[in-house]
Amino acid sequence: GVTRGFLNEFVRYVLSDDVGDWLGLKRDYAAAALVRTAWPAYILFREGLSPVMPGTFYVVDQFVRALAMLFLNKGTSPTATLITIPTGNRPAA
Repeated sequence: GVTRGFLNEFVRYVLSDDVGDWLGLKRDYAAAALVRTAWPAYILFREGLSPVMPGTFYVVDQFVRALAMLFLNKGTSPTATLITIPTGNRPAA
């Protein structure tokens, strides 16, 4: 889907194309263009205004984090990812 290509290209941007190739990440040139232009612009904007309005950016960061958690948890929780640990292969459990 759309998110997989964006995630692959973000990993390539942050860790390098070599690491992306080692991991076998597929290329998505549209997402690559978006990441390479939008991410640096966002960081410059964020770092430029952060000293002026630190409280506001903390709230924005928390909102973005909650949206990401909702997306990753398929809408079940904005704060936690519940993981069920199987007990079948753990004799002490």
